[in-house]
Amino acid sequence: SAYGYNHVLDDPTMGHTRFCHGSRIVARDPSIIFAMPSHDAVRFASVIVRRMRAQVGSPSPKTERQLVSEELWLPSSPSVSRAGAVSRVMDYLCFSSPKVLWRTINRVPQLRTSHRPVAVSLAHNAELLDRMRAVTDRFHKGQQEALDKFPIGEQMPDFGPDVCNSARNLTPASGVSASSDWLRAVMGQPWTWSGVKEMNFDADGTLKTPWGQGTWAVVPDKEHMISATFIGRQHILLFRWKDGRGQFISQRCEDADVVMGRPVVPDQL
Repeated sequence: SAYGYNHVLDDPTMGHTRFCHGSRIVARDPSIIFAMPSHDAVRFASVIVRRMRAQVGSPSPKTERQLVSEELWLPSSPSVSRAGAVSRVMDYLCFSSPKVLWRTINRVPQLRTSHRPVAVSLAHNAELLDRMRAVTDRFHKGQQEALDKFPIGEQMPDFGPDVCNSARNLTPASGVSASSDWLRAVMGQPWTWSGVKEMNFDADGTLKTPWGQGTWAVVPDKEHMISATFIGRQHILLFRWKDGRGQFISQRCEDADVVMGRPVVPDQL
């Protein structure tokens, strides 16, 4: 809808309150906009400029991103008339954000070696000048490794393509040790996958998921990291514990897709 996607989680153990509703909200990033020469485009730009000027001096002004998203998505009402412009989303691989460039284009093998974006937006990044130089070195000077020295993001572990490659042919249960505290915590309880129950990591390297059986093994020379393969796709999982509760971040090797996982019952490691 105009107000976001209604996301529902179901936990039968909560009785009559088993359904938890949440919203997934997205916004249009105005850092790269192409507007056709039309009356609608002029009206849209004029409305954004007028609203930006009207909130000068406000203690809590809205950002340009918020105003653009409101004018494109929120409906009109008797008291509010929206700009009414019709929008289309550009190909995110051709007009790339920093997240897409570092997490997808620079990680997925077929994109890394042959894809060249038309434009890259770096307006909201730390290390802005260094990243701009790296993008120039990569796509204008042909330096293939120029982007590799930067992390994907402040909160994202930097798995890197080398991790997927080194873990691709691991034998199931390779590196699994019953004497390891963190592995005992992984194997000792069921886990969720992006809220979906449940996943079980058996000591023999068998991985049981809602989508079928797979395999898992410990990634060598990496702390708290395993390789998990199911329904024909390899994933790298990094486990972390804070205040006695565990979670993992998973990155799919094929396209760098990221999901979160947590124990069904909080562990006590």
